[in-house]
Amino acid sequence: MIDNLISNGIKYNKEDGKITLILDNEVLKIIDTGIGIDTKIFSYLINTTKKIECLSSGIGLGLNIVKGFCDSHKIDLKIDSKKI
Repeated sequence: MIDNLISNGIKYNKEDGKITLILDNEVLKIIDTGIGIDTKIFSYLINTTKKIECLSSGIGLGLNIVKGFCDSHKIDLKIDSKKI
């Protein structure tokens, strides 16, 4: 789960972007300076089992798998993303 979120942060970050990991009161925050996710497809991404092709790279199953893992282990997952 953490690997996927960090990998996405790296893959979709800006050139010379940053990824910050913060652990505070048992809450892990992964913050990046990436391109964000278009709100039109965000809900589809976390609720689908199909891969979406976006530009030259695939966006898809990873977030859905992370969400499923969190749901099954009663882990609160919050994603705040805005397309730049």
